[in-house]
Amino acid sequence: MAMSKICLIGWLYLSSLILVNGDCNAQSGPHTHFPLMANGGWIGGDGAFSIALNDSTRLWLFGDTWVGQIKNAKRYNADITRNSIAIEGSDRQIHYYLPDGHQPFFINARRNEWYWPADGICINNTLYVFLSRLSMKNPGDSTGFGFVSVGEDVAIIHIGSSDPADWKIDYRPLPSNTPHLASAITSDEKCIYLFGDNGTGKHTTYIARVPIDNISDMRGIAYYYPKTMEWKSKFNASTYLFDAAPEFSVRYDAASKNFIAIYSKSGMSKYIMMRYARNITGPWSPEKIIAECPEMQRNKNYYAYEAKQKAPLKNDKSDILNITYLVNSFSFWDVARDTSIYVPQIIGVKNPLR
Repeated sequence: MAMSKICLIGWLYLSSLILVNGDCNAQSGPHTHFPLMANGGWIGGDGAFSIALNDSTRLWLFGDTWVGQIKNAKRYNADITRNSIAIEGSDRQIHYYLPDGHQPFFINARRNEWYWPADGICINNTLYVFLSRLSMKNPGDSTGFGFVSVGEDVAIIHIGSSDPADWKIDYRPLPSNTPHLASAITSDEKCIYLFGDNGTGKHTTYIARVPIDNISDMRGIAYYYPKTMEWKSKFNASTYLFDAAPEFSVRYDAASKNFIAIYSKSGMSKYIMMRYARNITGPWSPEKIIAECPEMQRNKNYYAYEAKQKAPLKNDKSDILNITYLVNSFSFWDVARDTSIYVPQIIGVKNPLR
């Protein structure tokens, strides 16, 4: 059983959110929405980036995924695959896709590496998913978790079928001098905007843009410099925008005409934060707590992380921010015993900009 990773990173979406800000009110309590396949199949997943494929269909991307059974309310006879996906159709049901042999959906052909999906975007029926390349750390390196990021690729999928089994994936490496991108992605009519993370404890973000027609090879990538309000081809520390998290979401709210960023404070925290800006380049508002995750009070080993706003579809209520988050444990056995964690949950929060 591939257990080493389980203890290393985020374990799962939780149980209950308590809103702590008077002008933001929970509209619906957390609900599982992601059913566990108790008799064999998907029984937990990490990450949970969401991408709108069209007006009625949403793609979910998971990192480390438990595959197995549920017995006596515990995960049983389980293994870990490095990534998986699910499709949420117009019926709002979750349909998991696990290749034969429980192989990951995105396969890294490099030796001793694997992929964890980052954010992505679908444009004109072509799906672009950014993939973080990971490998295990040197055994003598005891800092942080036991893995290290070694680069990024982009997966390009021309969606000609509703069945992911028919999708053909073209993997392309990002240029070697490209910093970490795709902590969050959004777009306008001309460009894709990619938010990156500086890899420090503060998780300060920066923003790059690429013409939509060039996303396959990243030609024309430029980085925004807030002090001079310029886009430049070179990246350095002057591009930093605001502190956020390694993974978050940026969505455009048409009614308030603002971009909204949702994230877990400093990457791992019980606090779910929000910032907003009229323009993608800012100025961005100060961060504001819009919700609090109580699961860490249940167990000293539990931690919350990876809060994001779910990708909106056409008929979603526009005044509600549907937010997912994760709860994990520093103890592998907590996750094996507690099926209420490492499973995405969703809560509706009143949009404070409405």
